[in-house]
Amino acid sequence: MATKFLLPTTVLLILAFLAGCANQQAAGTATPEKPAAGASTTPTTPEPAPDPSAIPAELRHDALAYYGLLNKEALTYEYIPNKGATPESGAQQVEFRGMEKGQAKFTILRTGALAILGSDDVNATQEGLFTTRTQLGTMDPPMLALPKDLTVGKEWKVDQKLKAPDGTDVTMNLTNKVARQEKIKVPAGEFDALLITANGQMKLANGTRNVRANSWYVKDIGVVKIELISKDNDGNDVNSIIQLKQAP
Repeated sequence: MATKFLLPTTVLLILAFLAGCANQQAAGTATPEKPAAGASTTPTTPEPAPDPSAIPAELRHDALAYYGLLNKEALTYEYIPNKGATPESGAQQVEFRGMEKGQAKFTILRTGALAILGSDDVNATQEGLFTTRTQLGTMDPPMLALPKDLTVGKEWKVDQKLKAPDGTDVTMNLTNKVARQEKIKVPAGEFDALLITANGQMKLANGTRNVRANSWYVKDIGVVKIELISKDNDGNDVNSIIQLKQAP
């Protein structure tokens, strides 16, 4: 049984868990469209990529740093759907899309085993980071990913109604907390990380399930490990893990 990465990455991990192992097709497998008859095939000069130096100081808060949004390098992860399962490899990379209305806009691209999470858009505001789009569509209102203040002991609640990949309604009620700074060891090495916990419930058509997730974030790298603990449709324990396999 597959699973989806803190809010919203934790939510993505939960939704993938609900979806099972479906739709794990990696990006880049689609058949390219043929140019229309008579269309010019002359290559155009690509526009220069937006420069992250344009991001103002008030948006360069802890949330931006710990989410790793200024890290240009691709990160390689291993995904373990449940204890005892064979690890699968996937990658994640951040793309800065520029400034708009005082917000810094980013897209997080995922491939390989992480394609089950889809790609999502994240905006940095003066209040923190908000996810505005996932593979399920536009988030209205945007979902809080990380607040700007990540002082140990900080808590925030998220109550959100979403659509699971199968089209059914899911209500998420989560309490998130910045638990502590600690060392975490993953295949990529040992890191000083910020542990953020998420505890709560997901309400489904067939009942309510308790959910617990732990996410370890490293400043200027991003998430290095996520662990989701829940139960499947048969009531069996599920412990899904995503952890950094290769550091930049």
